[in-house]
Amino acid sequence: KQWYQRRVRGLWCQYCSDAASILNYEPDKTREIFEEALSAVGLHVTKGGEVWEEFRSYEMALLAATEERMGEGEDKELLQDMYNAQRARVAVLFERQLSVPLQGLETVMSEYKTWLGSSPPDNLLARYEAAVQKKDSVMEFEQALELTAAPHTEEYDGYIEHERREGDPARVAMVMERALTDDPLNVTRWTEYLQFLDQVIKVKDV
Repeated sequence: KQWYQRRVRGLWCQYCSDAASILNYEPDKTREIFEEALSAVGLHVTKGGEVWEEFRSYEMALLAATEERMGEGEDKELLQDMYNAQRARVAVLFERQLSVPLQGLETVMSEYKTWLGSSPPDNLLARYEAAVQKKDSVMEFEQALELTAAPHTEEYDGYIEHERREGDPARVAMVMERALTDDPLNVTRWTEYLQFLDQVIKVKDV
């Protein structure tokens, strides 16, 4: 069940969009859904940015709505506090995304600088540079997947081994899950994945 839920990247984007608009959830509930989506697919180097962008668009819409209310003569002090809190949420979301190795980070940084109206803090720039370097280090694997047909066995083998050497369990699991998506009947791949969850991630009831 967990693996299946994490695989439906396109559906996550639609689900989040529906939660933010058609279903008209409360902001806290909508944020929970976005966070679940990020946990599921937010590390996907070439596609994860779609969910991050959807989340940012939602928070930006709330910011714009609050700003509009500020000009309507309501309790301006309260609305100013709400505006400041919402602007902080948008900034945090930008900074979280800019710290994750994703395709298109350069564009996101440009958008952030424009929105911020000043230079980002130094500690973010350091995390951003590290994320860009990490992203660049795996693009050869991503390109190999783009240029070959499923199940991409050799390509995923190399990608998984690379992430194992890098030592980030979440990223290893992410690539393993992508490999299973493209080759769901591969018993060896399933065994490797389940052992990894049991021994490294330590998921209960594997």
